[in-house]
Amino acid sequence: MLKDKDKKAADFANLRQYYNYLMKGLRPEDFGYNPLLSHSHADNAAPVKRYNEYREQLKGAVYKRMTEESGNKDRVDDLFGRQYFLSSEPVKYILNEKPRSAAAFTEGLKKFHEGVNKVAAEKFRLKPLVINGEENCYLCKRSGRVIVSERYNGGSEFVALCPHLYESVMESANINKRFEHKGFEDFITEDSNKAALKAMKKYAANFETVLNSGESLLLIGPVGTGKTHLGMAVLTELIMRPLYLRFNLLRKKYISLPQFLTDLRASGDENALKDTAESEFLVVDDMGIETLDDWAREKVFTLVNTRYQDKLPTLFISDLSPSELVNKLDERILSRLHEMCRGVKIGGADRRLNS
Repeated sequence: MLKDKDKKAADFANLRQYYNYLMKGLRPEDFGYNPLLSHSHADNAAPVKRYNEYREQLKGAVYKRMTEESGNKDRVDDLFGRQYFLSSEPVKYILNEKPRSAAAFTEGLKKFHEGVNKVAAEKFRLKPLVINGEENCYLCKRSGRVIVSERYNGGSEFVALCPHLYESVMESANINKRFEHKGFEDFITEDSNKAALKAMKKYAANFETVLNSGESLLLIGPVGTGKTHLGMAVLTELIMRPLYLRFNLLRKKYISLPQFLTDLRASGDENALKDTAESEFLVVDDMGIETLDDWAREKVFTLVNTRYQDKLPTLFISDLSPSELVNKLDERILSRLHEMCRGVKIGGADRRLNS
């Protein structure tokens, strides 16, 4: 594995340079990894496994050669410990058992993030580096991504959002305090809402396919039946397991349509409308609860039409029945919703009154 590496430690200014020289090798793409697909995509599973095995073998060979050549195991051990944090590859987060909830996963990853950076600082004396005004993160290596390995699930991997980005991403997604820790596992299941819960879980789990097809959903049901909770659960699930488009993190947002229109009218910021309309995933809540004047009707049409034309997946949520929506929205909007959305109904009593 190292036969083509003919240089020795004496040819380098320090052991770290020698380590970097020896560790240069094949890339994931050399094993058939497709960076245009998500890390957890089925087509990337075998390449990821082969690459991981190769890297472990390479690291073992490099460790053996450096230890034998230097004759100083302690020094090599310290170097390998430091390089664990200084290499460009994100540190893996190993899950030995399935997290009981999305909130538990997030909390566990946050603690791991704190621990990694604490060990880097206290054990290996690594100071935070600031590059282009951004402090280095020794967990994600400034990639914003963490590789999560599910040891309980045969070592399958997926990409998670690094905890140091949670706050800014949750804020940009408009997830409010009441729902920031609400996941599917917190949803109270009854016969009247089982089908809706199943549909939302499936939609989130298959979002890579959804993104390619542009499939949208219209979730309708009475007030207080948990529609917003389900919408937020989909959103937080997609934030926890992020997808990237052309190597950029997909934008995901929640809006309450009446409040969005009120804020838009007050600010006059057309860029806010454009950014929201072009987000790769959008939850549009409270659809049809207010009467639209000509100005508001045009803004809603722009929002819906942009998503219709660009085939951007959207979850529309409404307290109104289909017949009531017909009386609230004009024909242009209804026609597009009819073509782009699959309907999902939810039943039950108002939980707010019974809580």
